[in-house]
Amino acid sequence: MRHAKKAATNLIQSDWMATEKVKRWWPAVVHGTTYGLPFLLITQSRSLCS
Repeated sequence: MRHAKKAATNLIQSDWMATEKVKRWWPAVVHGTTYGLPFLLITQSRSLCS
């Protein structure tokens, strides 16, 4: 899971998100959505296959 988190951070999070998410709420929402959605899709697809 740690490797997946690092890959997601490098692939999905833009420099804008990384620097602005700690300063303003809107970039934090964008970050949470774009970061959480792939994990949600992966976990849901696994549970559907079981």
